[in-house]
Amino acid sequence: MIGIDKKMVTQAIAAGIMIGIGVISKIMIENPYLGAFIFSLGLLSVFHLQLNLFTGKVGFKTISWKNKWLIFLGNAIGMAIIIFLYSMKSDFINKIELASKIKFDQPWYIMLSMGIICGMLIHIATRAKDNAIITILCIMAFILIGAEHCIADLAYVYALPSIVSISKLLLVILGNILGARFIEEII
Repeated sequence: MIGIDKKMVTQAIAAGIMIGIGVISKIMIENPYLGAFIFSLGLLSVFHLQLNLFTGKVGFKTISWKNKWLIFLGNAIGMAIIIFLYSMKSDFINKIELASKIKFDQPWYIMLSMGIICGMLIHIATRAKDNAIITILCIMAFILIGAEHCIADLAYVYALPSIVSISKLLLVILGNILGARFIEEII
């Protein structure tokens, strides 16, 4: 990989795995509040281990777009790895397929607006990464209000791949970028 920082990509893969564990927790834990709380483990781990998460980096102007997209690719690989490993459990497959159908049945403008809200919350959590309480509350808020996180949503695309799910993921990516950049501009 000429001109590509292998450590950055490896850390992005690890971040994708951690967010994937959060998605699995959200889907498998019956209590939505507990699932949202446990999902926070993903972002807390990203911060603590200094991993690279697209939604945590996208709001910062100091990171090149080339590196942001490499981080996204690494996150996508990490998400694919953990979802593949956990898909050995048939009850998980049934639950994520159902969740995917519900998620991608939303209108495009809802996906975009929920992506913007999530982008704002993740950027706030990233800016306050030394405060675990803010991180946990930002994650729980985005989960419980139904905001859309493009890396987490990759799990749902993998479960139910289609032109519709990919198109709506692109809207979530745009929303996450806009939300993060908005917060960065006003800080």
